[in-house]
Amino acid sequence: MPRSTLELGARGIRVNAIAPGSTLTGMTSLAFTRPAMEQGFLRHTPMGRFGRGDDIAQAVLGLASPLSAWVTGHLLLVDGGPSLRGLPLYLENLTVP
Repeated sequence: MPRSTLELGARGIRVNAIAPGSTLTGMTSLAFTRPAMEQGFLRHTPMGRFGRGDDIAQAVLGLASPLSAWVTGHLLLVDGGPSLRGLPLYLENLTVP
């Protein structure tokens, strides 16, 4: 992303990315709604819930809007906070019997 940001910035093109966290969708619901998986994920998520498609969409809209006209080269974590705890701890404590 840094290279494209530098190359395209001079043309007024902003380059940003979204890093979604655990998002409940039709594709993920089977795995995420198993009690052990659900408890493991939610125990490490400060916001206390899975993300929803709308959460990700709102972040995209925010970055694409004129309100973010001065934002470029940014990776936006949209994950409800578990990344603050660190991935190794998160995965280490996620067990499925």
